[in-house]
Amino acid sequence: MEQPAVESLGLRVITLQEGRLCGFVHRVYFHAHKRAISGVSVRKAHTAELEGWLDTADIRRVGEHVLFVDRAELIKGKSPVGRDLKDVAGLPVTALDGRFLGSLVDVGVSNWRITRLLFADGQALRIRPDDVVFGRDAVLVPARLRPEPGGAGGLLSALFGETAVGDLCRAVARVELAAHHHLCRNPPRPPARRHCQRERPGLARGFSGRSRR
Repeated sequence: MEQPAVESLGLRVITLQEGRLCGFVHRVYFHAHKRAISGVSVRKAHTAELEGWLDTADIRRVGEHVLFVDRAELIKGKSPVGRDLKDVAGLPVTALDGRFLGSLVDVGVSNWRITRLLFADGQALRIRPDDVVFGRDAVLVPARLRPEPGGAGGLLSALFGETAVGDLCRAVARVELAAHHHLCRNPPRPPARRHCQRERPGLARGFSGRSRR
């Protein structure tokens, strides 16, 4: 069943064997080249310290409020693997025919592979994982894809609350509106034509026309 990756952010991490609370999901990371979620970082309960790293292969079940693992030892003390999903929030999603489709706020996953892009305006884009390119400054998708309604919820609402998501959406709208107004006031100018001064008939270049005495 497909669900937004953001739904696992902030969830309690509990072991199935001991019923132990290990902490809370802090960040979600993904492999940009594989277009798949690599794992999550876990923050200790009641502190700001990180407990460690949890691979997606070790996640047993994701519920509405709890993420289950078999045992606490599966949360390893190592650095996160991949790119923070938060880093791509707000990036423009552009089709290869030059159309701007929306600003990315979250991704939908199926079996930990990225299958949907969720936009700040509430629309979503269904993709095949091999179609999308997560670049440094933009996300690129094939020209044949078209956004559709849906995709409520997102990464920032789980990390920072709905107010922060609303602020981001309004900021994105202001930037897009400012860019639109700039283009309307300053349309692209055609390249300037180079005018060559025509020479007077009968006069060679460098000849002043005066007769010698």
